[in-house]
Amino acid sequence: GVAPMAGTARRGLVHEDRLLGVSDNSVEVFDLSDRDAPQKTSELALASIADRIALSEDGAVMVRMATDWWTGETRLETVDPSTPQSPLALGTLSLDELTPAPPEGPEAAEWGCAHYGYLQSEMFIHQGFVYLVREDTLGGGWGPDANTVIDVVDVTDPSAPEYIESLEVPGTRSWGSGQTVSSDEVSVRIVGDTMVIVTGVQTWEESGPGSSSSVFEIVDLSDPGHPVHTKSLARPEGLAHGGLQEHDGIGISWHMLAVEGDPSKVRYFLERLDLSSAQDASVAPPVNVPGAVIAWDAVSNRAVVADFQLESIADVDSCWSHAASWYSYADDSCALAHRPLHLIQIEGDGASLLETVDVEGSDGGIQRAASSDERLFVSIQRGSYAWAEDAGFVRSAQSEVAIFADWSAGSFSPQALLTVGESTGWLGDLTAMGTQLLFQAGAGIGTVDAEDPAAPSLEVHAVWGSYCADLQTSDNTAYCAMGPWGVQAVLLD
Repeated sequence: GVAPMAGTARRGLVHEDRLLGVSDNSVEVFDLSDRDAPQKTSELALASIADRIALSEDGAVMVRMATDWWTGETRLETVDPSTPQSPLALGTLSLDELTPAPPEGPEAAEWGCAHYGYLQSEMFIHQGFVYLVREDTLGGGWGPDANTVIDVVDVTDPSAPEYIESLEVPGTRSWGSGQTVSSDEVSVRIVGDTMVIVTGVQTWEESGPGSSSSVFEIVDLSDPGHPVHTKSLARPEGLAHGGLQEHDGIGISWHMLAVEGDPSKVRYFLERLDLSSAQDASVAPPVNVPGAVIAWDAVSNRAVVADFQLESIADVDSCWSHAASWYSYADDSCALAHRPLHLIQIEGDGASLLETVDVEGSDGGIQRAASSDERLFVSIQRGSYAWAEDAGFVRSAQSEVAIFADWSAGSFSPQALLTVGESTGWLGDLTAMGTQLLFQAGAGIGTVDAEDPAAPSLEVHAVWGSYCADLQTSDNTAYCAMGPWGVQAVLLD
């Protein structure tokens, strides 16, 4: 028989009908009464695993999703956020019985190590209940018959997490479009007692851009232990659909349509979703705007949108090395995607252009953006990466952050353009928190303090692992989930 252990097995001691196994991750005891089928009877964790994390609204409880590479088990663990790295959980719940059984035999190896249904899951906490959002197919796959499932777990008693039920919602989550700029766009978002799941299907054609369909699926969380799917709000068919942002309690998104009679041009539309009630959720008539929305202010009815203008480049080699390169697989061509930023005023079902700003210049390309009620942050990359046979990487990109502070009421121009530097590398997962920006970088977790937008400061915090698989914040602390390296808490001064 085999006694599967978490982590590499280092020592094994047999005493009568018990096996004591020691690995990098834990000490485990197995009953050897039936040596053909050893049964684990107890375990003492020595290290923690965290692939996903979520924090309760009051910051009192953290939930870790841990997938064991060695045993294939996926479990939920509740921990105290003051000691998020602790291997000793307050409570544990195995999730393996909630998802479809994996294939047996040689096929099993094709599914990898993570437990199949939770491979691309998302996790949220609301009013003492955990929601695990996943697809109902192995590996989180897509298809005409695939649906989204919400597994509900009660953690009101952190020492005894309990599975309650699962809710099935039609369709599978949409992961956005290549034209997306905003890091605030997500496929699942909770606003008040309403959960919105953005589902969609993107089709591709060899001769063109294909088509996109999308739906806002609305779920009522007013009874948090028993969520109810209340309605499906279909979005207009188009070429692409954005994910969901939230500004001032309003759901914000965009979609892109082809211009009839001119396939070389497209039209963008701003979408506003009323989420004051899950029962009465509705979408306002879409407004034609000159780009994908990246910021919205409900008081002034102003928005900032990122345009998408393609410039054909004959020299493919010089095109791909530019920070704004845009490769088309349809015709094996390369272009530069220029993204001027437009400030627009929404009036009823129409929009007017107020100002336009170009922060890219001739050598830059906008990568991502994030906004709060107080600041808009836009990351720009200048240069790209080049490879030489005899020298490897000979040139590295430099990142910058443009900071906008007065766009909702005053003029539209960046108060500062902060150079991040080559040592920090790429910037990703931008999150705006008041006057502060949190981001992931090649060197760790970075923060930009823009309380004085004209004189921002930069700080980069090193992390144990190479990347945060999940990054969450509470008050002045960032929590980085790093898989087998556990959770690192980073104090944001």
